[in-house]
Amino acid sequence: MNLLQICLFPLAFLLGSIPFAVIIGRLGGVDVLTQGSRNPGASNVYRLAGPVYGICVFVTDIGKGAFPAFLGSYLATHFGDAGMPANVLSIWMQLGAGFCAALGHIFSPFLKFKGGKGVATFLGVFMYVFPPGVLLTGIVAGTVILITRYFSAGSICGAIVLPISYFIFKTPYFSDENWPILLVTLIASFLLLFLHRGNIVRLMRGTEHKTRSNV
Repeated sequence: MNLLQICLFPLAFLLGSIPFAVIIGRLGGVDVLTQGSRNPGASNVYRLAGPVYGICVFVTDIGKGAFPAFLGSYLATHFGDAGMPANVLSIWMQLGAGFCAALGHIFSPFLKFKGGKGVATFLGVFMYVFPPGVLLTGIVAGTVILITRYFSAGSICGAIVLPISYFIFKTPYFSDENWPILLVTLIASFLLLFLHRGNIVRLMRGTEHKTRSNV
């Protein structure tokens, strides 16, 4: 990798660290850091300020993941390294930049290295890198949310389904171009489940936050 490509990773982290939930939540008259679940994410904004503000946060957080992945692809294509096939370099650049953006969301320096759980940001990454898997994951997660009215339940189920979907849509499984996707989907899945450990406990106890009571 050249210097320009390497610089993408810290830039992606900084982009991911922008706390859109805090910014947009304040526009909606709420402080997500002190109200509701106190999680700076789209679901908390949705519950506190309503669907319009929640969807705005969701879309911007998706963009925080998709845009760095796009930049990774662009830099790999236009400033490629002759020592690695262009398609392999591209997938590593996309995944590396996207993962850095998700880490920025989770450990935002603007929030004293705290942040959201990264669901929407990871979604943005894989929407660009692995669209079929995201489609299946989105269908499962959306169905679970509609049935249970728990955003967290949908996120947890989605985190489980995403790496499974790899084996449905990606062949050969362990080609140089494909296996990095499996690796990062597994890492993202375990990370998301770990970050949702409190939600899992509350779901088991029946004390988890639901979507808005009028939905």
